Amino acid sequence: MSFNAETDTTVALLNAKRETVSVLPMDFNTASGQLSFNKAALNLPLGIYNFDIKATNSAGSRLYPSFGRIHVVDPTQEDMFLIEDNVDNAFDLAGTTFAKRNPILKFTRVSADGARIILKISDKNGSPFNPSKGEVIARGDRPTFLSYAKFNPVVFTDTALVCDFEVAPFPLAKYIAGGTDWGHLIYYRIPEKILCLTGQLSGF
Repeated sequence: MSFNAETDTTVALLNAKRETVSVLPMDFNTASGQLSFNKAALNLPLGIYNFDIKATNSAGSRLYPSFGRIHVVDPTQEDMFLIEDNVDNAFDLAGTTFAKRNPILKFTRVSADGARIILKISDKNGSPFNPSKGEVIARGDRPTFLSYAKFNPVVFTDTALVCDFEVAPFPLAKYIAGGTDWGHLIYYRIPEKILCLTGQLSGF
């Protein structure tokens, strides 16, 4: 049974369609000539693989030695993560908006197993804000990390927001609400009472 992101919205419904199968890490479609890879390809040794192709039709068969090469390499950050936007603003008590320097985004792959995203927001010294104490909060009616957490609740720890997303890719779909297409954007605020901007703006 195929997975439907619109109706399979719980882990129980997802597990009802999951199955464990033993397959090769690569499949060659003899009709279209397509090569497809699955998660088992993570276990392939890095290197260059040459492959032959044998074509058969009514006229007979022909072997094409070393028809192609497959380079198995470690994925880059661009392979695993996509930056769609990167904006940071500050607001004074009167509601005036001040554009700030774009935040520095860092992506780290911590494991080849599981399906978990850990979102950590840190200050300039690398100290993380504490979501469990309200140091990272939603911004009004804008989408947040929770807007894309389809199967499991987002856990607020003392250093990060943690989500087990179950199915790749994450997010599964754009967030559309109230006639607005938010794409995959998320918005968070650092409350004014714990925020100190130095050397950038007056009035803070």
